[in-house]
Amino acid sequence: MSITIRDCLNLPSFSFGNVVAGKNGLDKIVSSVSVMEFFSLSDFDVFTPNELIISAFYAIKDDVEKQCEALKELADTGAIALVLFYVGAVIPEIDEKVINLADKLELPLIELRSENYSIKYSDIITDVMTAIIQDQNASQDFIDTTKNGWNSCPLKSAPWKTC
Repeated sequence: MSITIRDCLNLPSFSFGNVVAGKNGLDKIVSSVSVMEFFSLSDFDVFTPNELIISAFYAIKDDVEKQCEALKELADTGAIALVLFYVGAVIPEIDEKVINLADKLELPLIELRSENYSIKYSDIITDVMTAIIQDQNASQDFIDTTKNGWNSCPLKSAPWKTC
């Protein structure tokens, strides 16, 4: 698997996104996508390492300190990026404390402004998971060809060609 946050930024659903922090973490590999709207994670083991997280920070929209705590917990649980939806509607702006912390944690923070209501959570999930699955399929094809070796080579009757 080799789909990175940087690769995701080229997907159609990210076309309105803006990386506002954590640019040093853009080459982390994404394994899955989750939606998180509650952030007292100490009692839960709900994350898979290398997850891209989607949220609007709705439950903590009025509390910058809790937003910072959420970033720390996300980073501690293996999340590798946060796509923050509806900035301007749910939270008016991303606070400088949150931006500075995301930079320090090297946790990419991707902002989707409220004027982009055409992009939904499901668009991000579909685009990212499709890219991951296509990458896995391509890798599996390579692995299968390599494992099976010359015997499975469709070109073995033409020895001047290689598999």
